[in-house]
Amino acid sequence: HAGQVVDIQVSNDQQWFTVVVRAPQTDGKQHVQMYSVARGVSSVQEASAAAVYDYTSKSCTVMALAAKGPNGYRLLVAELATTPGAPKFERLALELPSDSSYSMPVCILQQDPNILTVVTEQGNVHVADTEARAWIAHGKLPGDETIFTGATSPGFKHLVVISTQGTVFAVTTRGGNIAQ
Repeated sequence: HAGQVVDIQVSNDQQWFTVVVRAPQTDGKQHVQMYSVARGVSSVQEASAAAVYDYTSKSCTVMALAAKGPNGYRLLVAELATTPGAPKFERLALELPSDSSYSMPVCILQQDPNILTVVTEQGNVHVADTEARAWIAHGKLPGDETIFTGATSPGFKHLVVISTQGTVFAVTTRGGNIAQ
């Protein structure tokens, strides 16, 4: 799909890649191109944000997508690959809270094992515990700026969230608390 690349994520073993592309139209529609190195295949998903990461308690690689559902946006998490003999990861679907169900998610970030943070274009921050299969914290970034993307790195103490105006927010979600 033609458009602007807004996020790229790679699994730790570098076998899975996700590329989020924002369509050039003004509707803000985004697609995720997912690629498997081992299988040499890719697929396109209609979603606004994605992450691929190691799910440590199940010894598998999972993909998280933020996609539009019938009642707004939701977080979907599914297994991509697993270690032989390891327990299967049961698919997870969580609806974004109603106060931000129509604010498009722009990034999904992992800071702690089994903890995902979804950030929306309006600066809403939602933290999900994939082990507990529930949202554990919600917050809002200061100001009215439109959020463009975000990033993190293993061992880094903060998530970095960037607005379309260039403002950089350092956010931590450790322990289910959101702080800036």
